[in-house]
Order: sequence, then structure tokens, then C-alpha cells
Amino acid sequence: MLSNVSTIANAYIAQAASRVSDIARWLGHADDAAHFSRVSETILGAMRSRLYNHSAGTFADGLNGATKNDLAPSDHQAIQSIIFPMMAGAVNESEVPGMGAAVVKALRAKRVSGNGPSSCMAAFWMLQGLYRVGWHTAEAADLALEVMVAEGQFSWRNMIAQGGKRRISILSAGLLQLDRSCAQPPARWRPGPRARHRAAGAPGARGRIRGAP
Repeated sequence: MLSNVSTIANAYIAQAASRVSDIARWLGHADDAAHFSRVSETILGAMRSRLYNHSAGTFADGLNGATKNDLAPSDHQAIQSIIFPMMAGAVNESEVPGMGAAVVKALRAKRVSGNGPSSCMAAFWMLQGLYRVGWHTAEAADLALEVMVAEGQFSWRNMIAQGGKRRISILSAGLLQLDRSCAQPPARWRPGPRARHRAAGAPGARGRIRGAP
């Protein structure tokens, strides 16, 4: 859902600022590291206070309003609007006790036929986010393992089984489309724009899960 202030875009920005902070710290630039860490934490804090629905365990898709003073959470909560804030670190037990379990419960309710997310990229970030939350909420780690070992047409295992260079995306009609570089999908699958996620469409991302001790 489109909105004036996008939850997913802000999650990416918060994650990027956190990574820049890491780089600055590794290079010995303490002031820059502190600055970008504050940027990330400020965004994540605002997401928790402005976008998180405590009763549902979800994040709104964004904020809408004619002016800055009129901005209010949208009434729609896509599964991606849970996954990406979780990936970026918005799900924080020390800030909101019980948040991890509530988010896992919401994800379980939204999952369908295996992965649940609409693309392999979203599934990748869901696993990253779940294991990040899983350091403090066992239910999150349990769900991540369930996603990885689940069987079925739309499962993570089936994506891997198709081969290392293929990408599966779940289309709105509930059909699969394989992306074999520039090859067209078979005629029996619904034609349409291919969703390529080359950088994040496999479980081999380098680097540890952020938030691990």
C-alpha cells in the first residue's frame, strides 16, 4: 500500500544507517559511527511509537495525511510491513516488552502455503529478522526454522531445490514464476513482469545476524 511515509522505506534507511555506523566504527571514525547509530535508532524508535499496533503485533504500512501534522497510521498492515521493521531492529523487547512474541503471532497468522511473503527476497529478510528477534524470543527462532524446513510449492526449500541460479516469486494469482536469467517462464505459468532478487534470493548472505551476542 502506498503512503506518504513508507514503513518499508524507513526500515531500509534505518538498516543502512546502522551499517554505515558499523563501517565508520571499523575505520576508526567514532563521531560518524555515533551519528549514524543515532539516525538509525531515531527512525526505529519512531516506527515503534508511530507505526506499531500493540494489540495486533503488526506495523502499519505507513503514515498518511494532507500535512505533516495530519499524518496518521494507515489501516492496512501487509506482511512486508512486519518483516522489514523486524529485519532492521524495530522489534525490541527492551523497549516494548512482549513485542517479539506478538510479532511472531502476527506473522504466523499471515503466512500461507509455506513462506508467506510475496517474494524470495521478503522470505530472506524474514529469516534474518526472525533470528535477530530469536536471541530474546524463542518463538521467533522456532518460526524461522519452520520456514526453512517447510515443504510445499511456495516453500523456501522448493526455491532452493529449483537450483542456485533460479528465483521464485509468488504472484498474486497464487502461481509461480521462475526467473532463469533472461529466459521467459514456461507458458503454463502466468506471464508478467519477472521479479528478480539476485542479491537476496538465496540463503547464502555473508555476515552474521545483527543483534547476536
